[in-house]
Amino acid sequence: MKMRVAAQLKWLKFAPDGSAPRPGKFAVPAKFDHQGEDWRSDSWSLVVEHDRNVDARTPQKVEVHFLVDSGPLDWLTRGRKFILYDGAEPLAEGEVL
Repeated sequence: MKMRVAAQLKWLKFAPDGSAPRPGKFAVPAKFDHQGEDWRSDSWSLVVEHDRNVDARTPQKVEVHFLVDSGPLDWLTRGRKFILYDGAEPLAEGEVL
């Protein structure tokens, strides 16, 4: 069973109309605050679910969970910060609520 948690997300990129650059549910690699520069050697993808109709230029509440059941659940505890990536570029900054 996947552990789903609330998080706050601040988009760093936007669609041309100012909306979120990704649909209401998507999965991307995430770098967590405790990981070093070699984070890709131990990376995990987060599934993010959000209300696409919310103004993406302001922080928004989202729901996140690891793409796979074996993800490190202790990384999804309150206060943990992460960055979502779109390839090599940061897509959004987040914090588990």
